[in-house]
Amino acid sequence: MTFCSNPKSEIATEPESAPKAPQLFIKTAIAPGASVQQSTDATLNKVDSYYFEIGFYEKKNEPGIFSAKDQGGLYEVVQQDGSEATFKGPDEFLAFMSERGYEKADRLELKYHTEYTFRKKK
Repeated sequence: MTFCSNPKSEIATEPESAPKAPQLFIKTAIAPGASVQQSTDATLNKVDSYYFEIGFYEKKNEPGIFSAKDQGGLYEVVQQDGSEATFKGPDEFLAFMSERGYEKADRLELKYHTEYTFRKKK
């Protein structure tokens, strides 16, 4: 009796999965009436909603640098580690949001800032 073995037997392996897209986080002020910058207790929250509205503002002490926050300053878009997210312009901000699975649904240009509405990409 003769047994043959295939020295080049292939072991099935799972394909490497695509890297996960970064997630969108906001930092929320806890104290009523305090902005995120004034709040000593702020929480970091993952955004998982279908729609997301945010204002895009130029920083007062840093011309040409922008941040994304609500009008009252109660929450702002941050990096995943909770550090401040700043942008050099709207294109950089839109790319940041796109990387996190959101596309621009609407934009309203106001005197001192721009309001954006985003929706999750399909």
